[in-house]
Amino acid sequence: MQVVSDPTAAARRRHRVGRARAIRFALATLLAAGAALTPTAPAAAKPTFTPEEKAAAIVRPAVVYIEIQWEGWVRDKVSGKLWDEEGVSFATRCSGFSVSNDGFIVTAGHCVDPGVEGVGLSFFEEIADRYYRAGIVTQAETETLIKDMLANAEVEGQTAGDAATRKVFAQRGVAKSGLTSGEAMQARVVSFHPVSGGDVALLKVEKTNTPMVKLADSSNINVGTDVLAIGYPASADNISDATFEPSNKDGKISNKRTEGGVPFYETSAATTQGMSGGPVANLDGDIIGLVSHGPAAEKQAFNFLAASSLIAEELSKSGVKNDLGKIDTDYRDGLNAYYDGRYSDSIEKFDAVLAAVPSHAQAQEYRQKAVGLRETEGDPGLGTGILIIGGVGGLVLLIIIIVVIVVMVTKGKKRAPQPAMVGAYPGGSPVAYPPISGAPPYLAPPVQSAPPYAPPPVQSAPPYLAPPLQSAPPYAPPPAQVSAPPISAPPISAPPVSAPPVSAPPISAPPVPVPPVQPPPPPPPPPPPPPAAPVPQPPAPVFPTNVVAPPAAPAPAALQYCANCGNGSPAGTKFCATCGQQFA
Repeated sequence: MQVVSDPTAAARRRHRVGRARAIRFALATLLAAGAALTPTAPAAAKPTFTPEEKAAAIVRPAVVYIEIQWEGWVRDKVSGKLWDEEGVSFATRCSGFSVSNDGFIVTAGHCVDPGVEGVGLSFFEEIADRYYRAGIVTQAETETLIKDMLANAEVEGQTAGDAATRKVFAQRGVAKSGLTSGEAMQARVVSFHPVSGGDVALLKVEKTNTPMVKLADSSNINVGTDVLAIGYPASADNISDATFEPSNKDGKISNKRTEGGVPFYETSAATTQGMSGGPVANLDGDIIGLVSHGPAAEKQAFNFLAASSLIAEELSKSGVKNDLGKIDTDYRDGLNAYYDGRYSDSIEKFDAVLAAVPSHAQAQEYRQKAVGLRETEGDPGLGTGILIIGGVGGLVLLIIIIVVIVVMVTKGKKRAPQPAMVGAYPGGSPVAYPPISGAPPYLAPPVQSAPPYAPPPVQSAPPYLAPPLQSAPPYAPPPAQVSAPPISAPPISAPPVSAPPVSAPPISAPPVPVPPVQPPPPPPPPPPPPPAAPVPQPPAPVFPTNVVAPPAAPAPAALQYCANCGNGSPAGTKFCATCGQQFA
């Protein structure tokens, strides 16, 4: 039997082989495209920081420098007479912090208290010093004179019944002493409580979009909690530069105490004079209290804080809401993005803050840091949008490739050739058709086997390239307004004492006539007198409030200086007239 070969079957085999090759090529292209389009983010170094640094970055925008200018007269409560016809003028300095976006500020109550729990003692000390310089009392009698005024005198205005003059100014960020215009915002005292009543004061400035801080839940404050106290220390007055910035003091909550039923926290944070009223935050940046006072004659490093619950009560009484505004949430989101290494996201948030508050110093500072780190370290956050775009682009390309494969397979099935009608008869030969006249015998054309199928080249879309990010130029704050020069009070000079003889009403000794005071040449320092018998007195709290006394004429007698507060007292006294510290 003769075997007849089938060219159609060979063609089908070659077509199947070509189609398999096309599918394998498409699958290989699919895998390669998927691997190429898988978005990867470059590794970028995150900034190193401590929890204290981050807490300070959250709180510092809300910290304010507070300066109070005082003028008052010391009047006897019984007789109504003035202890000196000339008033007393000086300035005190404290710290504070904003608790709302519409200008409410919290500070320590004793900072704005003209009474004996506040600045009253400073008025009495100035009067006693005048009496001593005028020769009305001796050096040993000044302490008795101050005690007499504490018991029988009060600070008022020049007219009986009027309050002493008190002007309060607040500055944010880098501050300058004596500034009363420009960046200095005049504040009014809404309410205050003395130390015995909680030591909290609420101030108000006419300004909006003020950065603020959030109060912590007092129920979550425990002994051992890490804290950070921030404020303007008095030591800044001793530097040569006229401007100064707040300082950070870290520590822990050492104990929870009450004084007369009022809650206070004891802390190991080494706060100093001038930091009174400054915020004390936990490491989340929430406020747990404010710097209040320290124990009298105590050298160990601990101080007392007014609790956040007292602050919350004062805000509630005045209808002040302690809710973070958009500038505060944007700023905190920017900080979180910065510390996570997502520098582009942080720049976007800081730009939103600066659009609302161009003078936001911390947003300016951290924006510049983010721009610098993005240039040197890269930005893993940059891939967020590009990752999405790249993923979508890759998915679209994969779908296109799948469609191409399906089309090729479908077309391949349609192109499959039909089998030729070639038969074999038993014992015979292929059938020959009769010849057609005028034409060669009809023969079916030989089956042309199709060449191996080569799929058309896959035109892959070029990988999507996002337009280069145009980084905004470093933010430049508007030029600072030239502020008026500091207003300085004229130096206080003691009026000349003339006849009739001046007598101090509260002193039982007879009046001592004083001739006109002529400035004598400075005598040699006298030998130290024998120590006077200590006069028992209750310990007075030491307030970390910086009191700036006006320049005084040089005292004729030698002074000794307190190691605790740095103020001078007449030589020979056993206790400091300012803070009660015993001299060595």
